[in-house]
Amino acid sequence: FQQDNDPKHRCKVAEEFFTKKRICHLDWPPSSPDLNIIEYAWDQLDHLVHAHKALP
Repeated sequence: FQQDNDPKHRCKVAEEFFTKKRICHLDWPPSSPDLNIIEYAWDQLDHLVHAHKALP
């Protein structure tokens, strides 16, 4: 199981459930682009826009 460490995305009930069921989870930093594919897409779009030469 994978979740980021942003406190608003975690709850005590879920943490207790993971512990009780011995479910391992990977901790990731908050707002990690690895978890959000749209961040990769926006980054690619940003590179394309800045690489495009604007017409006068």
